[in-house]
Amino acid sequence: GFQMDDSLELLMTELDSESASNFQLSKHENEFPSMDPAHEDYGHLLGNKMMQTTGLDSIFDRMDVNSLKHDAFAFTPCGFSSNSIINEKYYYTLHITPEQGWSYASFETNLPNRNQSFLVNNVIKILKPNKFCLVFVRENLSNSENCLDNLIKFDLDDYTRVDKIVYDLKYDYKLLYSYFEKN
Repeated sequence: GFQMDDSLELLMTELDSESASNFQLSKHENEFPSMDPAHEDYGHLLGNKMMQTTGLDSIFDRMDVNSLKHDAFAFTPCGFSSNSIINEKYYYTLHITPEQGWSYASFETNLPNRNQSFLVNNVIKILKPNKFCLVFVRENLSNSENCLDNLIKFDLDDYTRVDKIVYDLKYDYKLLYSYFEKN
Protein backbone atom coordinates (compact mmCIF):
# COMPACT_ATOMS: atom_id res chain seq x y z
CA GLY A 1 0.00 0.00 0.00
CA PHE A 2 0.86 3.67 -0.16
CA GLN A 3 3.21 4.87 2.59
CA MET A 4 2.55 8.06 4.51
CA ASP A 5 5.34 10.60 4.49
CA ASP A 6 5.82 11.26 8.22
CA SER A 7 8.53 12.96 10.23
CA LEU A 8 8.53 13.15 14.03
CA GLU A 9 11.14 15.17 15.91
CA LEU A 10 11.73 15.85 19.61
CA LEU A 11 14.07 18.66 20.70
CA MET A 12 14.79 18.39 24.44
CA THR A 13 16.64 20.75 26.79
CA GLU A 14 17.54 20.80 30.49
CA LEU A 15 17.76 17.01 30.79
CA ASP A 16 17.35 15.47 34.23
CA SER A 17 20.85 15.34 35.77
CA GLU A 18 20.60 11.65 36.74
CA SER A 19 19.37 10.68 33.25
CA ALA A 20 22.06 12.82 31.60
CA SER A 21 24.82 11.25 33.74
CA ASN A 22 24.13 7.90 32.00
CA PHE A 23 25.82 9.43 28.93
CA GLN A 24 29.01 10.46 30.78
CA LEU A 25 31.94 8.14 30.04
CA SER A 26 33.10 8.32 33.69
CA LYS A 27 29.95 6.43 34.77
CA HIS A 28 30.97 3.45 32.60
CA GLU A 29 34.70 3.17 33.41
CA ASN A 30 34.71 -0.57 34.16
CA GLU A 31 32.20 -1.61 31.48
CA PHE A 32 34.84 -3.35 29.30
CA PRO A 33 37.88 -3.74 31.60
CA SER A 34 39.99 -5.72 29.11
CA MET A 35 39.62 -3.12 26.35
CA ASP A 36 41.61 0.07 25.93
CA PRO A 37 39.20 3.05 25.75
CA ALA A 38 41.33 4.36 22.87
CA HIS A 39 40.43 1.26 20.79
CA GLU A 40 38.32 2.21 17.75
CA ASP A 41 35.47 -0.18 18.70
CA TYR A 42 35.22 1.04 22.32
CA GLY A 43 32.86 3.95 21.56
CA HIS A 44 30.56 1.70 19.51
CA LEU A 45 30.46 -1.08 22.13
CA LEU A 46 29.80 1.40 24.92
CA GLY A 47 27.18 3.22 22.82
CA ASN A 48 25.25 -0.03 22.32
CA LYS A 49 25.58 -0.82 26.03
CA MET A 50 24.20 2.66 26.88
CA MET A 51 21.19 1.99 24.62
CA GLN A 52 20.42 -1.12 26.70
CA THR A 53 21.19 0.20 30.19
CA THR A 54 19.14 3.39 29.68
CA GLY A 55 16.23 1.57 28.03
CA LEU A 56 16.55 3.57 24.81
CA ASP A 57 16.51 0.28 22.88
CA SER A 58 12.83 -0.02 23.93
CA ILE A 59 11.89 2.52 21.25
CA PHE A 60 12.52 -0.08 18.53
CA ASP A 61 9.46 -2.03 17.51
CA ARG A 62 9.94 -5.80 17.92
CA MET A 63 8.71 -6.26 14.33
CA ASP A 64 11.66 -4.23 13.04
CA VAL A 65 14.50 -5.98 14.89
CA ASN A 66 15.31 -8.36 11.99
CA SER A 67 15.64 -5.55 9.44
CA LEU A 68 17.38 -3.10 11.81
CA LYS A 69 20.86 -1.76 11.02
CA HIS A 70 22.07 0.08 14.09
CA ASP A 71 25.10 2.12 15.10
CA ALA A 72 25.42 3.79 18.50
CA PHE A 73 28.47 5.67 19.74
CA ALA A 74 29.57 6.98 23.14
CA PHE A 75 31.88 10.00 22.95
CA THR A 76 34.80 10.92 25.24
CA PRO A 77 34.36 12.42 27.82
CA CYS A 78 30.59 12.46 27.28
CA GLY A 79 27.85 12.45 24.68
CA PHE A 80 25.96 9.90 22.66
CA SER A 81 24.79 9.37 19.10
CA SER A 82 22.64 6.62 17.63
CA ASN A 83 21.54 6.06 14.04
CA SER A 84 19.32 3.20 12.92
CA ILE A 85 17.91 2.19 9.55
CA ILE A 86 14.92 -0.12 9.17
CA ASN A 87 14.03 -1.91 5.91
CA GLU A 88 16.53 0.34 4.09
CA LYS A 89 14.05 3.26 4.09
CA TYR A 90 13.16 4.37 7.63
CA TYR A 91 15.42 5.86 10.28
CA TYR A 92 15.70 6.62 13.99
CA THR A 93 18.34 9.12 15.07
CA LEU A 94 19.23 10.17 18.63
CA HIS A 95 21.86 12.68 19.77
CA ILE A 96 22.54 13.53 23.41
CA THR A 97 24.73 16.28 24.85
CA PRO A 98 24.54 15.61 28.61
CA GLU A 99 26.59 18.44 30.15
CA GLN A 100 24.84 20.20 33.01
CA GLY A 101 23.89 23.80 32.20
CA TRP A 102 23.45 23.20 28.47
CA SER A 103 22.18 19.64 28.14
CA TYR A 104 20.32 18.87 24.93
CA ALA A 105 18.92 15.83 23.15
CA SER A 106 17.22 15.28 19.83
CA PHE A 107 15.24 12.35 18.50
CA GLU A 108 13.91 11.99 14.96
CA THR A 109 12.19 9.27 12.95
CA ASN A 110 10.33 8.93 9.68
CA LEU A 111 8.65 5.64 10.60
CA PRO A 112 5.03 5.87 9.40
CA ASN A 113 1.82 4.54 10.92
CA ARG A 114 3.25 3.95 14.38
CA ASN A 115 1.94 4.98 17.75
CA GLN A 116 3.80 8.29 17.89
CA SER A 117 2.70 9.04 21.45
CA PHE A 118 4.26 5.72 22.57
CA LEU A 119 7.59 6.76 21.03
CA VAL A 120 7.41 10.26 22.52
CA ASN A 121 6.48 8.91 25.97
CA ASN A 122 9.37 6.41 25.97
CA VAL A 123 12.02 8.93 24.94
CA ILE A 124 10.73 11.57 27.39
CA LYS A 125 10.52 9.09 30.31
CA ILE A 126 14.15 8.07 29.76
CA LEU A 127 15.72 11.52 29.29
CA LYS A 128 13.32 13.53 31.52
CA PRO A 129 13.90 16.98 29.96
CA ASN A 130 12.50 20.08 31.68
CA LYS A 131 11.44 21.43 28.27
CA PHE A 132 10.85 19.90 24.87
CA CYS A 133 9.44 20.72 21.46
CA LEU A 134 7.61 18.19 19.35
CA VAL A 135 7.58 18.74 15.59
CA PHE A 136 5.46 16.45 13.43
CA VAL A 137 5.12 16.71 9.65
CA ARG A 138 2.69 14.63 7.63
CA GLU A 139 1.34 14.59 4.13
CA ASN A 140 -2.14 16.08 4.24
CA LEU A 141 -4.08 12.93 3.36
CA SER A 142 -7.51 11.90 4.60
CA ASN A 143 -6.35 10.41 7.93
CA SER A 144 -3.68 13.00 8.72
CA GLU A 145 -6.20 15.10 10.70
CA ASN A 146 -6.79 12.20 13.12
CA CYS A 147 -3.10 11.65 13.65
CA LEU A 148 -2.48 15.37 14.24
CA ASP A 149 -5.47 15.53 16.59
CA ASN A 150 -4.11 12.59 18.61
CA LEU A 151 -0.71 14.24 18.92
CA ILE A 152 -2.33 17.58 19.80
CA LYS A 153 -4.37 15.94 22.57
CA PHE A 154 -1.46 13.80 23.75
CA ASP A 155 0.02 14.98 27.02
CA LEU A 156 2.43 13.53 29.56
CA ASP A 157 1.32 13.65 33.20
CA ASP A 158 4.39 15.60 34.32
CA TYR A 159 4.25 18.17 31.49
CA THR A 160 2.06 21.05 30.39
CA ARG A 161 1.74 22.00 26.76
CA VAL A 162 2.59 25.70 26.63
CA ASP A 163 2.22 26.21 22.89
CA LYS A 164 0.66 24.50 19.88
CA ILE A 165 0.71 25.63 16.27
CA VAL A 166 -0.52 23.76 13.17
CA TYR A 167 0.83 24.95 9.83
CA ASP A 168 -0.49 24.17 6.35
CA LEU A 169 2.60 23.83 4.18
CA LYS A 170 3.14 23.71 0.44
CA TYR A 171 2.57 20.48 -1.47
CA ASP A 172 -0.22 19.35 0.85
CA TYR A 173 1.78 18.88 4.07
CA LYS A 174 0.80 19.78 7.61
CA LEU A 175 3.24 20.62 10.41
CA LEU A 176 2.39 20.40 14.10
CA TYR A 177 4.63 22.27 16.56
CA SER A 178 4.04 21.77 20.29
CA TYR A 179 6.14 23.06 23.19
CA PHE A 180 6.03 21.40 26.62
CA GLU A 181 7.41 22.33 30.05
CA LYS A 182 7.72 20.14 33.13
CA ASN A 183 5.18 20.94 35.87
